[in-house]
Amino acid sequence: MANFCLGMCFGWTSPILPKLRDQAADSPLSYGLTTEEEGWIGSLISIGALASSFGSGHLGAIIGKKPTLILSGVSCGLITATLPMYIGEVSTDGIRGALGSSLSLFFAGGVLYVYCIGPYVSYIIMQWCCLAIPTILLIAFIFIPETPYYLAKKGRKSDLKKSLEFLRGHKGKIIEDEMNEIQTSADADTSKNGSSLDIFHDKACVKALIIICGLFIFQQLNGFSAITFNSQTIFSKAKSTLDPSVATIILGFTRMIANLIPPFIIEKTGRKSILLISALGMSLSLFALGVFFYIDAFGDASHILWIPIPSLVIFNIFFSIGFSPVPWAMMSELFPSNVKPMAASLASMSNALSTFLMTRWFPELNALGAYYSFFLFGSLTVVSMFFTVFYVIETKGLSMKKIQEKLRS
Repeated sequence: MANFCLGMCFGWTSPILPKLRDQAADSPLSYGLTTEEEGWIGSLISIGALASSFGSGHLGAIIGKKPTLILSGVSCGLITATLPMYIGEVSTDGIRGALGSSLSLFFAGGVLYVYCIGPYVSYIIMQWCCLAIPTILLIAFIFIPETPYYLAKKGRKSDLKKSLEFLRGHKGKIIEDEMNEIQTSADADTSKNGSSLDIFHDKACVKALIIICGLFIFQQLNGFSAITFNSQTIFSKAKSTLDPSVATIILGFTRMIANLIPPFIIEKTGRKSILLISALGMSLSLFALGVFFYIDAFGDASHILWIPIPSLVIFNIFFSIGFSPVPWAMMSELFPSNVKPMAASLASMSNALSTFLMTRWFPELNALGAYYSFFLFGSLTVVSMFFTVFYVIETKGLSMKKIQEKLRS
């Protein structure tokens, strides 16, 4: 649900910016937005996320993941830093990757939610519809347990047992054995006296940090956030044969359906293979869009007006099976516990900064010629393929110990 709320924040501008730009009857503004103002409105969420990302991982380590996630109602930066750590600490090795990848499914659900509602209700009603979801989430948090690892670190054995019984759905010796295993791991981590700054001195941690920050940066450099924030505007500019609102809903729906796939395949095919397939599909669809807008700008594209919708649908499908879920899943896998807070904060900051760069200047670049944007996004996606081939490691089915050995090799 937390990622559902994050998805709402990202999708909000798509139906709302046209209302503000065209001075719709229900617009709270007395004037139409300029291109520069559109860029700032779309990117302001990234500035807030960037600010709150700093230290958010440490906050989760100090007060617990559950209270930090409750505070995520104040800023989405806390979600991106804390939620993957929460998933990593409550899941077993067998389902950790699948559960981590499911975060993207809920994100896509949040985007689709505002895509479906925004064009058909007033500006004020839209805000109330958005407010309802985090309110439900806040109530649901009453029943969600703290992570077993955090409770073990704090010596709260009774709460540790209750948390595991809730999460695993059974009692008995199996729970006792897992309790002992978690407590042993927590005690060992405490005795190491390591600090978050070790992330800059340990070879494995440095490589893991480059991998995860690189993945989160490329997750945005392919234009995903810029497209999500401005889908309705893009379809209008493309002279889509469908109503832009309907085309945007189709886009959101296919993204959500595509996000049902990764939890079932990520533990079978591996992270690296999915990333490469994802990048290849995205780059081809982005170049197709670039060609369409180039022809539209300098020639006659009336005979190929059908291209934008399937191209963006294909882009979203390939993004959803790879570069959307895999960085989230790997963030909970690559780092030992003593550096996870710092890693989460830095990864979240890199994601927020790259999101800001893409969303802030997309409207201006789009105004010069949409083909500039999509050729740029396609080229950067090709670069992400080389990054994946030469730097990303495979973590499928590996324990934390084996992952650290692989990073050092």
